[in-house]
Amino acid sequence: MDLEFTPEQVQKHINNCFHSWDICEKYSVMESLDEEQNLEYCRNIEHIQIQLNNDWFVDGCTSEQKEKLEKYNTEEYKEMIKKD
Repeated sequence: MDLEFTPEQVQKHINNCFHSWDICEKYSVMESLDEEQNLEYCRNIEHIQIQLNNDWFVDGCTSEQKEKLEKYNTEEYKEMIKKD
């Protein structure tokens, strides 16, 4: 089943994903995270990874946006999600 979104809907998904990116950026520089922070961090990384698996999402992103989001789509972060 192919999902179809208007450009406005795609942009809303991109904006929401960058909210997750902001959270990940905040936590990525912290020396340590408590359990709740770690769960939030992992949830937001997973959200980014899920969105990057959608062609309609990637097609709606600029090159700069894709580059920023790809930071959290590496094997290192995929492994982190599996552990939690």
